[in-house]
Amino acid sequence: MAIGFDNVSSAQATATATITIPAFAVGGADRFIFVGVGNSSGGGGENVISIVRNATPPETFTVKWDIRAQQTFFANAGAYFVNPATGSFSITVTLAASADEVCAGAISLTGVDQTTPTGTHGTANGTVKPSTVTVAAATDEWLVDNHYIAKTAITPGADQTERWTQENIGAATSGASSTQLGSA
Repeated sequence: MAIGFDNVSSAQATATATITIPAFAVGGADRFIFVGVGNSSGGGGENVISIVRNATPPETFTVKWDIRAQQTFFANAGAYFVNPATGSFSITVTLAASADEVCAGAISLTGVDQTTPTGTHGTANGTVKPSTVTVAAATDEWLVDNHYIAKTAITPGADQTERWTQENIGAATSGASSTQLGSA
Protein backbone atom coordinates (compact mmCIF):
# COMPACT_ATOMS: atom_id res chain seq x y z
CA MET A 1 0.00 0.00 0.00
CA ALA A 2 1.32 3.44 -0.90
CA ILE A 3 1.63 6.18 1.70
CA GLY A 4 -1.04 8.84 1.40
CA PHE A 5 -1.94 12.15 3.02
CA ASP A 6 -5.01 12.01 5.27
CA ASN A 7 -5.49 15.22 7.26
CA VAL A 8 -3.79 18.10 9.09
CA SER A 9 -4.36 20.59 11.92
CA SER A 10 -2.17 23.18 13.66
CA ALA A 11 -2.22 25.93 16.28
CA GLN A 12 -0.13 28.70 17.80
CA ALA A 13 -0.13 30.37 21.21
CA THR A 14 1.86 32.73 23.40
CA ALA A 15 2.85 32.61 27.09
CA THR A 16 1.83 29.01 27.73
CA ALA A 17 3.19 25.58 28.67
CA THR A 18 0.27 23.79 26.97
CA ILE A 19 -1.03 24.04 23.43
CA THR A 20 -3.94 22.15 21.90
CA ILE A 21 -4.03 21.20 18.24
CA PRO A 22 -7.70 21.41 17.18
CA ALA A 23 -9.55 18.16 16.51
CA PHE A 24 -9.17 16.66 13.05
CA ALA A 25 -10.50 13.44 11.53
CA VAL A 26 -8.19 10.45 11.06
CA GLY A 27 -9.21 7.49 8.90
CA GLY A 28 -7.99 4.89 6.45
CA ALA A 29 -5.74 1.85 6.83
CA ASP A 30 -2.23 1.70 8.34
CA ARG A 31 -2.63 5.07 10.07
CA PHE A 32 0.20 7.28 11.37
CA ILE A 33 0.29 10.76 12.93
CA PHE A 34 3.36 13.03 13.04
CA VAL A 35 3.38 16.02 15.39
CA GLY A 36 5.88 18.87 15.07
CA VAL A 37 6.37 21.36 17.89
CA GLY A 38 8.40 24.58 17.96
CA ASN A 39 8.76 27.03 20.82
CA SER A 40 10.93 29.83 22.10
CA SER A 41 11.56 31.77 25.29
CA GLY A 42 13.95 34.50 26.33
CA GLY A 43 15.55 32.02 28.73
CA GLY A 44 15.66 29.16 26.19
CA GLY A 45 13.23 26.91 24.33
CA GLU A 46 11.35 24.42 26.45
CA ASN A 47 11.55 20.64 26.11
CA VAL A 48 8.40 18.64 25.37
CA ILE A 49 7.05 16.71 28.39
CA SER A 50 4.17 14.95 26.65
CA ILE A 51 2.06 14.83 23.50
CA VAL A 52 -1.32 13.15 23.95
CA ARG A 53 -4.18 12.61 21.51
CA ASN A 54 -7.42 13.03 23.42
CA ALA A 55 -9.03 9.79 22.24
CA THR A 56 -10.53 7.13 24.49
CA PRO A 57 -8.21 5.80 25.78
CA PRO A 58 -5.70 8.67 25.42
CA GLU A 59 -2.89 8.02 22.91
CA THR A 60 0.62 9.06 23.99
CA PHE A 61 3.10 9.90 21.23
CA THR A 62 6.72 8.69 20.96
CA VAL A 63 9.11 11.64 20.78
CA LYS A 64 11.61 11.13 17.92
CA TRP A 65 13.70 14.26 18.64
CA ASP A 66 13.62 17.21 21.04
CA ILE A 67 16.45 19.67 20.47
CA ARG A 68 17.42 23.22 21.29
CA ALA A 69 18.94 25.38 18.58
CA GLN A 70 22.41 26.90 18.75
CA GLN A 71 20.98 30.18 19.93
CA THR A 72 19.25 28.32 22.85
CA PHE A 73 16.17 30.51 22.41
CA PHE A 74 14.45 27.93 20.17
CA ALA A 75 13.39 24.32 20.65
CA ASN A 76 12.03 21.90 18.04
CA ALA A 77 10.48 18.49 18.60
CA GLY A 78 9.03 15.76 16.40
CA ALA A 79 6.86 12.90 17.64
CA TYR A 80 4.69 10.16 16.17
CA PHE A 81 1.91 7.69 16.97
CA VAL A 82 1.31 4.46 15.05
CA ASN A 83 -2.21 3.16 14.36
CA PRO A 84 -4.21 5.92 16.08
CA ALA A 85 -7.92 5.39 16.56
CA THR A 86 -10.13 6.59 13.73
CA GLY A 87 -12.25 9.64 14.48
CA SER A 88 -11.80 13.31 15.26
CA PHE A 89 -9.77 14.20 18.37
CA SER A 90 -7.59 17.09 19.53
CA ILE A 91 -3.94 16.72 20.56
CA THR A 92 -2.47 18.35 23.69
CA VAL A 93 1.23 19.23 23.86
CA THR A 94 2.74 19.97 27.28
CA LEU A 95 6.11 21.73 27.64
CA ALA A 96 8.49 21.66 30.63
CA ALA A 97 7.66 25.32 31.36
CA SER A 98 5.79 28.22 29.82
CA ALA A 99 7.16 29.34 26.43
CA ASP A 100 6.90 32.88 25.09
CA GLU A 101 5.79 31.55 21.68
CA VAL A 102 4.77 28.04 20.64
CA CYS A 103 3.28 26.32 17.61
CA ALA A 104 2.34 22.71 16.95
CA GLY A 105 0.86 20.83 14.05
CA ALA A 106 -0.22 17.28 13.28
CA ILE A 107 -0.19 15.43 9.95
CA SER A 108 -2.02 12.13 9.56
CA LEU A 109 -0.94 9.66 6.90
CA THR A 110 -2.25 6.32 5.67
CA GLY A 111 -0.42 3.33 4.20
CA VAL A 112 2.47 3.61 6.69
CA ASP A 113 4.41 0.48 7.74
CA GLN A 114 3.04 -0.25 11.21
CA THR A 115 6.11 -2.22 12.37
CA THR A 116 8.86 0.19 11.25
CA PRO A 117 7.07 3.50 10.64
CA THR A 118 10.13 5.76 10.94
CA GLY A 119 13.72 5.60 9.81
CA THR A 120 16.76 7.76 10.39
CA HIS A 121 15.99 11.34 11.24
CA GLY A 122 18.09 14.38 10.54
CA THR A 123 18.26 17.69 12.34
CA ALA A 124 19.90 21.02 11.70
CA ASN A 125 20.07 24.38 13.39
CA GLY A 126 21.73 27.67 12.72
CA THR A 127 21.17 30.90 10.90
CA VAL A 128 21.76 29.92 7.27
CA LYS A 129 18.82 30.53 4.93
CA PRO A 130 17.44 28.50 3.36
CA SER A 131 17.83 25.76 5.96
CA THR A 132 18.49 22.29 4.60
CA VAL A 133 18.82 18.75 5.93
CA THR A 134 19.75 15.71 3.86
CA VAL A 135 17.97 12.48 4.79
CA ALA A 136 17.92 9.40 2.55
CA ALA A 137 14.51 7.88 1.77
CA ALA A 138 13.42 5.24 -0.74
CA THR A 139 10.96 6.15 -3.49
CA ASP A 140 8.10 4.49 -1.55
CA GLU A 141 8.86 6.47 1.64
CA TRP A 142 7.93 10.00 2.72
CA LEU A 143 10.01 12.61 4.50
CA VAL A 144 8.18 14.80 7.01
CA ASP A 145 9.80 17.94 8.38
CA ASN A 146 9.18 20.51 11.07
CA HIS A 147 10.63 24.04 10.98
CA TYR A 148 10.68 26.62 13.73
CA ILE A 149 12.52 29.84 12.92
CA ALA A 150 12.93 33.51 13.70
CA LYS A 151 10.18 35.60 12.14
CA THR A 152 10.68 34.80 8.49
CA ALA A 153 8.25 33.55 5.89
CA ILE A 154 8.67 29.79 5.43
CA THR A 155 8.71 28.53 1.87
CA PRO A 156 9.01 24.78 1.19
CA GLY A 157 11.35 23.54 -1.53
CA ALA A 158 10.07 22.84 -5.04
CA ASP A 159 9.73 19.10 -4.33
CA GLN A 160 8.01 19.57 -0.94
CA THR A 161 4.32 19.93 -0.14
CA GLU A 162 3.46 22.42 2.61
CA ARG A 163 1.10 20.82 5.13
CA TRP A 164 0.73 23.55 7.77
CA THR A 165 2.16 26.98 8.55
CA GLN A 166 1.86 29.20 11.61
CA GLU A 167 3.48 32.58 10.97
CA ASN A 168 3.83 35.69 13.13
CA ILE A 169 3.66 33.87 16.45
CA GLY A 170 3.95 36.54 19.10
CA ALA A 171 6.68 38.94 18.10
CA ALA A 172 9.40 36.74 16.73
CA THR A 173 8.75 33.29 15.23
CA SER A 174 7.12 31.09 12.60
CA GLY A 175 6.66 27.33 12.29
CA ALA A 176 5.70 24.94 9.49
CA SER A 177 5.75 21.35 8.33
CA SER A 178 5.93 19.76 4.89
CA THR A 179 6.18 16.35 3.26
CA GLN A 180 8.36 15.09 0.43
CA LEU A 181 8.43 11.82 -1.49
CA GLY A 182 11.72 9.91 -1.14
CA SER A 183 13.97 9.70 -4.17
CA ALA A 184 16.71 7.15 -3.48
